[in-house]
Amino acid sequence: ISTLAGIELLQNQFKNSGDVPYSEALNHIVSELSTLNDRIKQLTRFETLQNHQEVQKKHVSAKNLISNFLNYNYKLFVLSSKFNVNDTLEHEQISVNLELFNLALKNVIDNALKYSDHHEKISISCQSRSNLICFSFSNNVATATIPDLDQLGKPLYRANPTDDMGLGLGLGIIEHVMDIHSGVVEYSIDDNIYTISIKFICEEVD
Repeated sequence: ISTLAGIELLQNQFKNSGDVPYSEALNHIVSELSTLNDRIKQLTRFETLQNHQEVQKKHVSAKNLISNFLNYNYKLFVLSSKFNVNDTLEHEQISVNLELFNLALKNVIDNALKYSDHHEKISISCQSRSNLICFSFSNNVATATIPDLDQLGKPLYRANPTDDMGLGLGLGIIEHVMDIHSGVVEYSIDDNIYTISIKFICEEVD
């Protein structure tokens, strides 16, 4: 946080001096550090993350869960038809901590947006498979930037080695959140379609 504050001070000094290249570079650094800082804050609020039993969860309907999240957090992308959502769920429920679930979901979607061209759609599938609720997010990925499946999800691994926008923290957060929910994350690449799937146990409805 002190590093971020120092860079913001330097940013203001360059902005006032009219030195455009340095100012733009610092704008980029501040934006990345602010995002990282916000994500770390969200995780550190959960001081009992290592004790999974103490994370408060509640039963929620899985139907329209993704669509509602997209409409609330990515409205402009929804209006531009960026997402193609296929939701075949009915009355299934999952037990989640919604704040953590939303944090993981944001990282999944941000990852898909980051590695898809602006004119390409992101396909989202919501379905039930063998007592699991599966949310899958797929997008095209260029051959030159296909990630290493064995490395995905490992701390600080960056899927696209030519990208300078981050260090892969997002995938690590997804893995951690799914572990807390006794769920799983799966990655696949098929004909240049990169898919991340997050799977939760389907809860019994009383």
